[in-house]
Amino acid sequence: MKLQHILPITLAVVLSACTTTPNIPPVNNPALDGLGSESIVAFENDRAFRRYLRDVAAKARPYDVWWASNFNTQLAQNGCENPEDCQDDIVVTTASRSSSSSSPTSITNTQNYGVDEGDIVKQYKNFLIVLQDGRLFSVDTGETNADLALTHRIDVYQDIEYDAWYDELLVFDNLLLVTGYSYEADATELAVFEISETGKFTHRSTFYKSSDDYYDSDNYATRLVDDKLILYTPIDLTEIDIDEPFRWPIIRKWTGVTDKGEPWTTGKNMFDARNIYYPVQRSIDPVLHTVSVCPLDLKADEALVCKTKGIVATKDSEWYVSREAAFIWATPSYDDLEFDAKKDCEDETPVGFSNARPSALYQFPLSGRAPTAMFTRGAPIDQFSLESDGKSFKALVEWKETGCYPQDDTKHLSYFKRKLSRFSQIPPRADGLHYTDVPDFEGGGLENRFTDTHLVYAGRKSRWDRASSDENGPHLATVIADENPKQPVQINIPHSVIRAERLGDGIILTGHRENEGLYVSMLSLDPTPRRTDTLLVEGRYESEGRSHAFNGVTYPDGSALMGLPTSRRVMDSRRNYWRSEGSDLSFMQATPDGSLSNAGAMAGPEDDKVHPDYNCEMSCVDWYGNTRPVFLNGRIFGLLGTDLLEAKITGNKIRELSRIDLSAPLREPPSN
Repeated sequence: MKLQHILPITLAVVLSACTTTPNIPPVNNPALDGLGSESIVAFENDRAFRRYLRDVAAKARPYDVWWASNFNTQLAQNGCENPEDCQDDIVVTTASRSSSSSSPTSITNTQNYGVDEGDIVKQYKNFLIVLQDGRLFSVDTGETNADLALTHRIDVYQDIEYDAWYDELLVFDNLLLVTGYSYEADATELAVFEISETGKFTHRSTFYKSSDDYYDSDNYATRLVDDKLILYTPIDLTEIDIDEPFRWPIIRKWTGVTDKGEPWTTGKNMFDARNIYYPVQRSIDPVLHTVSVCPLDLKADEALVCKTKGIVATKDSEWYVSREAAFIWATPSYDDLEFDAKKDCEDETPVGFSNARPSALYQFPLSGRAPTAMFTRGAPIDQFSLESDGKSFKALVEWKETGCYPQDDTKHLSYFKRKLSRFSQIPPRADGLHYTDVPDFEGGGLENRFTDTHLVYAGRKSRWDRASSDENGPHLATVIADENPKQPVQINIPHSVIRAERLGDGIILTGHRENEGLYVSMLSLDPTPRRTDTLLVEGRYESEGRSHAFNGVTYPDGSALMGLPTSRRVMDSRRNYWRSEGSDLSFMQATPDGSLSNAGAMAGPEDDKVHPDYNCEMSCVDWYGNTRPVFLNGRIFGLLGTDLLEAKITGNKIRELSRIDLSAPLREPPSN
């Protein structure tokens, strides 16, 4: 028997405003419980979902939120007239592919091994594929060093009149998947290409998936696990005009502009109410969080079918993907908390589990099973605060109170751990026994990273990550052992911390002290956590802040090589996500005992120089960065703006072997 038959949901068609008590923050108001369910169950039909939207608006009006009396946007256009008759799956037609094997090891610096993330540089056999300026570039690396050749390039966009930004590339076999956001279609755009054995691209299909903009200045929207593409797209339910004709989010195929000016097919529904789950959290600011899982391991000419499921939850969230599931940690939004701007946290107010913001952790199995959840407390710092090892779920959370503003930048932190088996359709509440309070962090910016056995966090006084004369040491890095979180180890770090990355079994921390340059520290975690060395790279500063900007490789003897984008001038060191200038690439080496040395830098193109015949038409601001170190088959490559180079370590220093300009004219097209 289905769970919803055991626990039926009854919602009033109209909820009167008097049932809501405006002087109680929504997150604490039991009157909002009637909007949702005590269990993870799907909406019964379209009418039930409409009723929920009207009910949540009625509950929100006494709180005087702007949207409750001002619906202004339809969820989608040109969908099926009757959602009950629409198809539940996204169907995308692909061309035949050369094989059905899983993707190779990623050349991207990813959060978890075996979970690839969309990036701007990927590999196909001997080719490096670059996504830039709304275009794909194919570079043949050759069979020997210093043999780079620009093979092909193709526009991802189909019409320069349709505004879009292209952000993320994934490769599975010879299938290329480019994700972007189209402001013309109000949809996530998925473009499908093939690459031939000679590196030539062929466009197959472009599809538009109704959603709000997925962009995140730190996180990524796409993942690839074995043969499964995973897409996360949020839909803000407060922007739906329930009084207008209602249509579900749709998937549309680009057909080219027709005589009527419509470039898309009519479209099919991505899902309907039966694929959406009732909220289990109190919220007057709801968002529909959707996760699509698309198997890619198909035979020739088969269709790509994406299963999409969504849950209504609070707006503030972080998403994370393991090899088994996608997870969303959702916490109350500003409107749900109803902050009083004049109220500060009182010094005597205890900060901890009992008065932390109530949150929920949702699990979407990649197998396609129904989502499950558990109730939690607190909020993660970012996606790197979340980790699943296949047995347990772990997190670093901040205790944020529900009814006041903090008086300083102190972050009260706790280490959360619970078995994955505890996720349920009837979400259990994680009590205080599942949290271990760990040392507070006093500062504006915090970086954190999990390894297989430890969690490390450290930060800086300022919220900003640029070099500053205010950032004097020492700072503390806190190391939490998963087997014994009650015994944290703190290590002095002689600089601020703006980046924490995993390198082998250790952790790399980068940052500043005064305006001397970039500091790099290496931490060894076993058997006793310690800082093995700190290197000053004088006169250089990081110029990109995303996790993919860093990359490293470890060798069998325990030594390592790493690289990251840098600039020379202090004013260029702010790592702003809207930077489009090509940076330099700095490389550092580590010995087996953890000693660090500066291997030098490779210079980017002068003054962002491009070939005079090259013209960028779309997606010309590199929101996801444009500089990457790449380590492939024992060779060293670097993308620096429009330049791609190969280098080699000679005498402990980096030396350029060859360089090509991606904006230069193509060589003769290869024949298939």
